[in-house]
Amino acid sequence: MSLTVLYVAAFLPALFGQAALAPQSTAGKTTGVADAVAPASVGRATSGAVHGHLMVRCVNTVAGKGELYKSTMLSATAKSMQVRADEGDIDGWIFAHAVIPSGAASNCDYMQMNVYRGFPTARRPVDPFFQKAGVTLSREQWYAKLGESSRLMRVELWRGVEEVGRASKGQFLRIDYLKIPGDRARAWAKFERAQRSLAAARVDKGELTSWQVQELALPAGSAEPYNARVLSVFPSWDAMGRDPLALPERAANDPGIAKMRELVRSELYEIVEAVWPSKAATPR
Repeated sequence: MSLTVLYVAAFLPALFGQAALAPQSTAGKTTGVADAVAPASVGRATSGAVHGHLMVRCVNTVAGKGELYKSTMLSATAKSMQVRADEGDIDGWIFAHAVIPSGAASNCDYMQMNVYRGFPTARRPVDPFFQKAGVTLSREQWYAKLGESSRLMRVELWRGVEEVGRASKGQFLRIDYLKIPGDRARAWAKFERAQRSLAAARVDKGELTSWQVQELALPAGSAEPYNARVLSVFPSWDAMGRDPLALPERAANDPGIAKMRELVRSELYEIVEAVWPSKAATPR
C-alpha cells in the first residue's frame, strides 16, 4: 500500500469530518465534565442553546518539507475551509504553528481545529469545496503533497464548556491542558463558567481576543493525561507577556484552584490562518 493511500486513510476523516462516536448519555442527559453547564459554541459569543465541538488534529512536518506543507494548507485547504464555513458545514477553522515547544520537542508542529456549532458533520467529498474555492490542485495532488510533507500524529474531539471572543490570524494562542479529578468535575465547570464575565472584560480592554474552556470528549478514560483545556488568545506577543492570569500563578495564589484542577502542561502557538463565515450561514 502506498504512503499516499495510508495518509489519506488516517488524515481525511479527521480533516473533513466523520461520524464520530457520540458521548455516553444517561436518561437523555449527556455525561461529561460539563454536565453542570450549557455547552457553548466555540469561536463566538456564548449561547447556552448551542452545543459546540472542535475536531482537533496535530500534525508534524517531515524534515525539510515544512514550507511545502504550509503552502499546501494555505493555498488549498484554507480556501476550501472558507467555502465550508460560508455554507455552514463548519463554523470556523484555525491553523496554528507551534512556538513553544518547537523542534524535536514539539508535540504538534501544526494544530488544525475544525469548529462546529454542534456535533461534527459527517464526512463529505472534498472535490465540490475545491471547485467552489477555485483550487486548481486535484484531490489526488492534494493528498500526495500532504502525504509527502506531513504526518498526522493524533486526533481529538473537544466539547465547548464556556467561551468569549474570536481568534484571528497573526495572534498568539496559549493552551493550558488540565487534569480534572472526577469528583471535582462539576465544581470545575461551575468555576470556569463564572470566569466568563472577567474574560469578556479583558476582551473589551484588548488584553485578550478570545478565551475558551473545553472538555475532552474523545479519546476518553482515566488513562488520558488530560481531560480539559483553557485556550487564551492574545492580540500580540507583548500582550501575552503582560498576562496577569497565567494558570500556574493563579493556582499558587489560590489553593482552592489547585485542588480543583492540575495544570499538565502549557503550549504556545501562533495562528497562521483563521477562517470564519463571511456571510450568514445555516448549520446543516
